[in-house]
Amino acid sequence: QSMWSVFLNLDIIDSTYWWLDFKTSLIFLLQEEEKQINHEIRNELRQLQMEYRLRAKDPTDEDLLEMNIIPKARIARSKANQSKIDVLDDPIKGQVRTTSDMINTATKFYEELYDIKIIDTTHWNELFKDIATLNDHDREALDRDITVSECHEALKVMPLGRSPGDDGIPIEVWK
Repeated sequence: QSMWSVFLNLDIIDSTYWWLDFKTSLIFLLQEEEKQINHEIRNELRQLQMEYRLRAKDPTDEDLLEMNIIPKARIARSKANQSKIDVLDDPIKGQVRTTSDMINTATKFYEELYDIKIIDTTHWNELFKDIATLNDHDREALDRDITVSECHEALKVMPLGRSPGDDGIPIEVWK
């Protein structure tokens, strides 16, 4: 719940990055729930195995049918465990493996990720001083509308047989 409170207090919930991080967190929580369910299933399987071992001395047809469930349950359990996260890297503690440590690590990560950071702009002028700028004439030339003749000239020089652009239409159709 501490991780959900971080998400609910954010101003950037509608961003793509938030959605990707939300999916990751949701997957993490589902894996934790799956881990708990698998633990319960393992305990139930152990109890069934003990019961079936007792019945194995003189099994009935019904007992033999019920014993067919165990291998199927083992296969299901092994498939379910293939997508679980076993360890997270905490910057302070190193690798953490317990559920509470993993939740704390994930919560701290998202709090830092979505925390508003102050950007120091004092060095920007120094970084951008060597970048060339456009003169007024070039700026005006680039700001004008594209003409039909410029489009025709661009189509003439485009090579054929290339993959289509963003519109999905190949050059051959435009020509």
